[in-house]
Amino acid sequence: MATTSQRCLARLYRDLEELHEQPYPGVAVFIDDADFREFCLVLTPPAGPWKDLALHFDVRLPPDWPRDPPSVSSTHSLNHPNLSGRNICCDLLKRHNKQGYTGGYSPTLTLRGFFLQFLTFFSSSSVEQESGGSAQLGDAIITTYITDRDMGTTSTPWEPSRRNPLGHLSESGLRDQQLHLRSKWKADGRQARTQPEIRTVSDGRITHKTKGAPHCPDCIHQFKRRSRRWQEAYRSISGWSCTKCPYGTPDLPLDASTANSPMKDAGTTSTRTHAEPGDPLYFVPPLTCSLHLFNDDILLEIASFLPSESIITFGQAYSRFQGLMTGHRIILLRDLRCFFLKTPVNHAILGTGVAFDEDSRVLSSDFDWLSLEAFESHNIRKSILKREFRFFLPLAFNQSHFERAKEEIWKRVASIDAAVRQPNARLSLNGIHEGQDPQAETRDQPHQAFNVLYKMMNDIVVSLMQTCDNVSDPQGGSRVPNTQPALLNASERAVISYCHLMHLLICACRAEPLLLQDVQARAGEFLQSPRSTSGTDRSTANNIGELVVVVTLSLIMSGRPSKQDSRKALFLQAVVRHVRRISAPSISGLGIRVARKDTLTNLFARLKVTLRSIMFQAAFLDLFIEAYRVIGIEALDESYGFPEAGLPEKMVKEIKEIYRVNNWDGFFAKVRPGKPTPREFSSEIPHSDVAIKRTEHRGLAALAQLSRHRFPPPSLIRR
Repeated sequence: MATTSQRCLARLYRDLEELHEQPYPGVAVFIDDADFREFCLVLTPPAGPWKDLALHFDVRLPPDWPRDPPSVSSTHSLNHPNLSGRNICCDLLKRHNKQGYTGGYSPTLTLRGFFLQFLTFFSSSSVEQESGGSAQLGDAIITTYITDRDMGTTSTPWEPSRRNPLGHLSESGLRDQQLHLRSKWKADGRQARTQPEIRTVSDGRITHKTKGAPHCPDCIHQFKRRSRRWQEAYRSISGWSCTKCPYGTPDLPLDASTANSPMKDAGTTSTRTHAEPGDPLYFVPPLTCSLHLFNDDILLEIASFLPSESIITFGQAYSRFQGLMTGHRIILLRDLRCFFLKTPVNHAILGTGVAFDEDSRVLSSDFDWLSLEAFESHNIRKSILKREFRFFLPLAFNQSHFERAKEEIWKRVASIDAAVRQPNARLSLNGIHEGQDPQAETRDQPHQAFNVLYKMMNDIVVSLMQTCDNVSDPQGGSRVPNTQPALLNASERAVISYCHLMHLLICACRAEPLLLQDVQARAGEFLQSPRSTSGTDRSTANNIGELVVVVTLSLIMSGRPSKQDSRKALFLQAVVRHVRRISAPSISGLGIRVARKDTLTNLFARLKVTLRSIMFQAAFLDLFIEAYRVIGIEALDESYGFPEAGLPEKMVKEIKEIYRVNNWDGFFAKVRPGKPTPREFSSEIPHSDVAIKRTEHRGLAALAQLSRHRFPPPSLIRR
């Protein structure tokens, strides 16, 4: 899709407006009046080998921008390992299609964000190479130290010498020597004495300072000079000016560190606290803060003209403004836009891309906000992290967006549901229909397609558990996840995804009474008789997580079932189902020799993954219900489907507690199933399983007693 399309033009105008209204120190962009897709980019790195040196680049937007990255070329040749003439070899300029690779260019980058990353690239003193390792570029200013004792051993004391009184120094020895002298220089509290400046043809101007008694052998000399890399670049750009921008003129000098440069103090904050003669009136600071005189409408209007960074800073300084921004979700709404076209939620149908793995039968999404137009018209099929997806799922966000997207929601949910209900094509060739929904041919009503969202939410919980396993400490006996940033990030993404899907289901239940009736009927049936939904086949065994979603939704919508009843039903079905899958000798051993602690320990070890899954499901049920039964589900509408503050952190705490559970007592204390009785356990075994009913009765009765935090009485040990 060419850049001249209406939506892409709208995004371009927004990006250019952002560059104009939110300038960044060190980044200057000049648009070509003859072609709005061509720019002059002037970067002034604040650090690195070209610090304070203005670098000129030519930028051109390709026809398929923002899908494809801008084309950037250097006007001058720079001594950089990733530059060959004008060509720049940079990951940011490449469109990567490699599966699983998350680097390189992304359409989510605005032009401002793109240029800021480019500024960082040229501000770095080292650059990673594709072949491995990194190339060291050094800094713009080279500082060296030498003692008075060694000054007479070289004619160029500003260059590090490999000679000392003890002999020749190696590269590492020279580095250690410089670090030692620099440490002594900083530790010396005396003021440095400025010596006459040195000028050379090859090194230019060199500043010279000393600390210590004059002519004392331990007196330290400090020399500072421009690096040769910086000087080569300066000579390369000197005498050249651009015909399309003010580069090379007094308005935009080559060296921003010069005294008369207007860019020298760019980005600095004034520390003046009083007005001086000649200052304009608007500079005179007020004696008292008058912000309290502004009403909320005026502050909101002011916020509409501020960049997000300024709003955050303003909020930190003025608590009332911060509360106003939080209450009106100002920052959240600014981020709630299509990552490709940058269309806001009130001007588009927004949702997320959904992937379905036919082999694992897992639904997944990165929950990057994507518009229906970007999905359909621009064929966007990759997330920001470059993970491929096949489907588009509109989300609710708020009631007005849900009403606008309602038709598409039903259509897209049905499409995902149809794909999931189809058997694995590869396995079907062998006559195996693994993963097929037992009710694949009984979707009599459109609302039944929403069952696929229950599966997707269960897949989110399972994926979080797998991520926690990956960040767990393999050396620790309890395998408690110990990588806090990774754990918090995974928890945050899972909770956000879960809340958005639950919000979508809540809005769908409001709009479709039949869907709500099905939810309440299914939850009621499960709570009254978990056996009716139990089973041993793989497709049914995977439904327990989906039942948790149904029960949670029912609790939120009606509030009739108690949370304790849902916990007991969840516990009974899960444990019965999975204990029955253990070999008969193990079950028999549990029933006959249950008083032996090693038998119970072995059983827990065999069921550990399953029990952990139960605890994860119970944690999601608890967190969601506790958060919204008090404040009401309307809070999800007000927050555009985002979770309440603190939920991800609470989930991290729950996860750590779950991974510390390593015995039955800990499990029952965590799940708190309401002390099911032996009769309740036994009644869950289908009457058709007469052959194993007798042995299982003993084992399940023993588990029921164990759930009461005590070992079974002797009458249950031998019969």
